[in-house]
Amino acid sequence: MAGASSSLIALCQERSLDLLRRAITPSGFVASLDFAGYRFVWARDACITVLGACASGQPELLDASRRTLETLATHQSQLGQIPNAVWPERGYWDWGEAGCTDASCWFVVALGRYVRATGDTDTLRKLWPHAREAFGWLRHQDATGFGLVDSPEAGDWIDSTLSRSGKVLYVNVLYAAAARALETMASQLGERVDVSSDIPSRINTLFWPQQEEAYTALLMGPEHGGRDLASLHHASLSAFREAARPDRGYYLSHVTIGSFADVCDVLGNTLAVLFRIAGEERAGRVLDYLEGAAVTDPYPAKSFPEPITPEHDRWGMLKAEAERHQPERWQATPNRYHNGAVWPFIGGFYVAALQQAGRQAEAARTLERLAEANRLGRDGDWEFREWLAGDTGEPLGAARQVWNAATYVLAWNAVQGRDVVAL
Repeated sequence: MAGASSSLIALCQERSLDLLRRAITPSGFVASLDFAGYRFVWARDACITVLGACASGQPELLDASRRTLETLATHQSQLGQIPNAVWPERGYWDWGEAGCTDASCWFVVALGRYVRATGDTDTLRKLWPHAREAFGWLRHQDATGFGLVDSPEAGDWIDSTLSRSGKVLYVNVLYAAAARALETMASQLGERVDVSSDIPSRINTLFWPQQEEAYTALLMGPEHGGRDLASLHHASLSAFREAARPDRGYYLSHVTIGSFADVCDVLGNTLAVLFRIAGEERAGRVLDYLEGAAVTDPYPAKSFPEPITPEHDRWGMLKAEAERHQPERWQATPNRYHNGAVWPFIGGFYVAALQQAGRQAEAARTLERLAEANRLGRDGDWEFREWLAGDTGEPLGAARQVWNAATYVLAWNAVQGRDVVAL
């Protein structure tokens, strides 16, 4: 890359690292410098920031990563759940309005990545019990015996008035990555953990409907000794058959009783590629679909290829009653907030997924457009806005959103040919 594009890419990397450094507090990374409600340790934001900090290799950012993980571990529930957010100055933490499943996944993934980046076995020994308990809590969120995690409505990063529940793709991709990280850390400590090796195959069976026999095997479970009880699940089997299309180009968003939500969650699909849940053939189909659906237009990348409207909400994701009580900044109107807006932090993961899949030229082009997105502002350049309007690209949401900077650093390092998510 040469000329103006190279300069923009390099400048965004410089600005991103600067924002990461300014986001450091004694308790770890905050989510945003400019919005009071985000100036605390939000677990998913902070753990994603740890991934970018680890990709940077900078000692100051690595030390802040350690403190972030220690803060979250200190406030873990007695059952093992990692909190949704911690407000150290207030002495307060909670698990979100509806609950939070993805934070526990992100904690294990981020700790695994931190240890890989630093070789800090002292911190690993200190936080190992917390990682093991967080994963144990996740295992107990399996309400159907599928070996996958169930989430409450609004229990993941899409936690506002557009939401999903049941078996959620995004959460289960993270669960698979957490299992991999936990096994690696256990091996480093000479510990043993009870972790299923077939979480990725279960994800592929459930969220990419194809072979009915594989799905009925999930329904029956090993405890039934092969007896065919699948006929008891009429609605779910019928929904599975309807979703099993030969031309499928993306994973389903979520699965509940009689409902295989055929919606493309861009982040969930991108992480399925990045964390190698999708094999090479499926990864190619996902990335082809996302390109064809223009998820990087106007900038990388939208949360959904198309916004969900009341008239076209077959899967019941829009919650009108909750929307009535929601402040305007978090409402799910079309092309705003979670509903089809551009989230640059997703764009960073998308660039890394492209690079990993061997699409280097596309990754480099998308990285430049991601730099342009981070440069946009309402009061000046380089505001790293939380999200942009999905139709016009207008910069909206909180300014100086730290996970934008973190995933840009992740993407920049990926384009340099570094493996930024190996666990």
